[in-house]
Amino acid sequence: MIVPENEFQALLALSLNDRLSAAVKLQLLCLTGNALDLFQEPDLLYDSVLSCPVEELKDKLFSDTVARKVVKCLSFIEKNPQVHSIPFGSRYYPRLLSECHDAPVMLFYIGNLETLGACHLLSMVGTRKCTQYGKDICGYFCSDLHKLMPDATIVSGLAYGIDGISHSAAIDNNLRTIGVLAHGLDDIYPAEHRNLAERMVEQGGGLLSEFGPQTTPFKQNFIARNRIIAGMTHATIVVESGFKGGSLITAELANDYGRECFAFPQNIFCSQSAGCNMLIGKNMAHLITSASDFVDIMGWGVPKQLDMFAVGFERTVSSLDENRKKVFELIRKSHNGASLEEILPQCCLPIPDLTVMLLDLELKGLIQTASGGRYFVKRF
Repeated sequence: MIVPENEFQALLALSLNDRLSAAVKLQLLCLTGNALDLFQEPDLLYDSVLSCPVEELKDKLFSDTVARKVVKCLSFIEKNPQVHSIPFGSRYYPRLLSECHDAPVMLFYIGNLETLGACHLLSMVGTRKCTQYGKDICGYFCSDLHKLMPDATIVSGLAYGIDGISHSAAIDNNLRTIGVLAHGLDDIYPAEHRNLAERMVEQGGGLLSEFGPQTTPFKQNFIARNRIIAGMTHATIVVESGFKGGSLITAELANDYGRECFAFPQNIFCSQSAGCNMLIGKNMAHLITSASDFVDIMGWGVPKQLDMFAVGFERTVSSLDENRKKVFELIRKSHNGASLEEILPQCCLPIPDLTVMLLDLELKGLIQTASGGRYFVKRF
């Protein structure tokens, strides 16, 4: 493989490499600070930090298959100026997604870039084999949501069933909506949703993917797609689901990422509905019956109260002693949160003292921990 000539090409080579997991790719990027160093000076990486030996990593990085993918992707981007490339850590990269330990190092997007940074992002997911009850919930929920939160943005997977119906219901009720794809932006799957996808973009939403052009929508791609849906949104709503399926995976991921999860109660005699009742029964999702329930639990309907929280938050920060404030600011400035090991060398404190400070900051409501033991500034 030819070594990439610049940072963008290196990011593409890292992003399009399916021999490395998303978590490892992000770990490598965060370790080096830029992707180009991975290819120009891979020997600088330490075996103990990675999940595989450096020699094995180099074998996976320098792949002719990946090189061909990069060439195809560069050509596709050049011929399609409507496609935006969004590297991890850049201005338009979804903020909540950047907190996830397995966030993509590169995203591709068609649509309104500002929508990716919407203040109220929620995902609606569910079974492909939905009932009329599930369809009615989508319309009813989006209609009421627009009255309560007209700036809300609905995220889903553009699949058959609840996904497509959620996108359509959002459009019908003048809400923006984003579709996260399990393939590249050079195609729409299923093909029957091409017109829907165009309407989504026209109404200020968009189409988002981590996959390059000519990517076949394999089963594992849909699972990878689900983590983006769960990770980029403040909350996930399971509208209708059986005991198994992608929507339950999305719900589980939302819980793992520390996001709120919701489900509508269902008919106990209907197989398409068993998953929602199971999530509620196991306390993996809040039970809701309306958009009003959802908004109240999320605290989105009380902007003045949120303003007071913000003022109180900053007052608490300003009252911290020098060391605690330094630790807090290190976490606040990190794009992907910070682990104990990453904070330690920057604050020059003994591990016991740092551990106590992190616990104190968490008790004060300033930070929170997520999967992987990473610390983030608390959202409110």
